[in-house]
Amino acid sequence: MYVYLWMLTLLEFIKRKEKARSEANPQQLAVCCNILGDFYNQQGKYQNAMREYLQEAELYAKLGKKLEMAKAHRMTGEMYMLLSEFGEAKDHINLYLGKCILKMVKYSLI
Repeated sequence: MYVYLWMLTLLEFIKRKEKARSEANPQQLAVCCNILGDFYNQQGKYQNAMREYLQEAELYAKLGKKLEMAKAHRMTGEMYMLLSEFGEAKDHINLYLGKCILKMVKYSLI
């Protein structure tokens, strides 16, 4: 039963992602990528999750949403780490840390 509900929800978000793409709605598209990435991550489909998180990072970069982009890079890095691609993981984690440190400096948190 759980698998059926998960697949139903997955198909729903794939449809929502396609709708956001067809309507040229990058904000909604990024949200769908994040949700799909989380679904795939929970199911152990790290390659699929990584693709969704990468797309999310690219969309947020275009939208100028740096903190959301940083979070997507963190998740991308985690997926690379789970896939034992440590060089790529390090690059994305460093992108995440760099954006977070810049945000902290901006608000005088460090």
